[in-house]
Amino acid sequence: MKSLVKTNRSIANTAIKKVKFYSLSTTVIIYMLLAFSTLTSCSKDDSPITPEEEVVVNPDILPSLTLVSGSEDLFKGVVGAPGFGSLQHTVKATAPEGFVALNIYKVVDGVQSSYISFDINSPNYVDGSNTYTHNLSYIFTEIDIDKDLYFIAEVIDSNNNVETLDFAEAEVKDAMQYVETIFMETRLPAQPDNMSIAQFMQVDGLEVGGVNLNRVINEQINDKIAAVISVNEVDGIYISSASAVGNTDIVDDIQNKSNTKFKEINDETTNFNTLNIYDTFEIESLYNNASFNEHQEKMKNIGQDKLYAMKTDDNRIALFKVTYYEVINNSEVYMTMDMYITQ
Repeated sequence: MKSLVKTNRSIANTAIKKVKFYSLSTTVIIYMLLAFSTLTSCSKDDSPITPEEEVVVNPDILPSLTLVSGSEDLFKGVVGAPGFGSLQHTVKATAPEGFVALNIYKVVDGVQSSYISFDINSPNYVDGSNTYTHNLSYIFTEIDIDKDLYFIAEVIDSNNNVETLDFAEAEVKDAMQYVETIFMETRLPAQPDNMSIAQFMQVDGLEVGGVNLNRVINEQINDKIAAVISVNEVDGIYISSASAVGNTDIVDDIQNKSNTKFKEINDETTNFNTLNIYDTFEIESLYNNASFNEHQEKMKNIGQDKLYAMKTDDNRIALFKVTYYEVINNSEVYMTMDMYITQ
């Protein structure tokens, strides 16, 4: 009986130990699962993602400027010239986000200054409009001559966005001076002591014409003598700078002699009679494109109805036509010319 009880106890103890063992194993496994679960829940890759709403930011629609009319090329203007004595350009400003202002600036030789401005309070502005159009009408004056001139348009919208446009670039010249029937003469051989012969051409401001040696000396216009009509055995009859006169002493009393350049114009398409005082660019182009003869400071082969051009020391360019030319007994020369000359 004791043996049976002992045996049963042994069996029971063994069963209890097995239960405890399995209980412990189960506990360990549960803890391991919890630990693993905790680790995996902290994993960045496997953690549940809460989608965030995307914020869509619409960019501003920037303002713009359009040249509606007027040349985009360099405009060649002449003061007072019909048709090209002013700038005529139209600029349109567009501001989809809301128009605030259109500013026009004038730029002269790189220096910018305010020319005119418009905003939503301007009389011509239409309430609620996102566009504004300005007609630039700028008349050239003497202050624009030979300047680097252009304009800048600037549009500003309600978001303070700014857009600019360079436009209306211009090169401006003055109208030319027209001088009719300039008279010059010489006698063979030249007589330097004959003070009344109009052997010299004066170019001094608006004073353009033939003068004699008496005036040259008395009026102290030595450096204003652009040309001399003279003669020698090599060149025959010619017109030249005072500094290029040879084989004669008619210029001995002239100091500070000029260095005028002369060119013969052989362009058959040039009709002197159709030119006018506003053809400054055309006449300057004729001189620049023509070639010098054998001597830059001498104009030879003088003949009636021929065209010549000259450039003085102070960069005045002239185009002239010989309207009368006569040699009498190989001893007297008379000539007249009509001239356009830059001012």
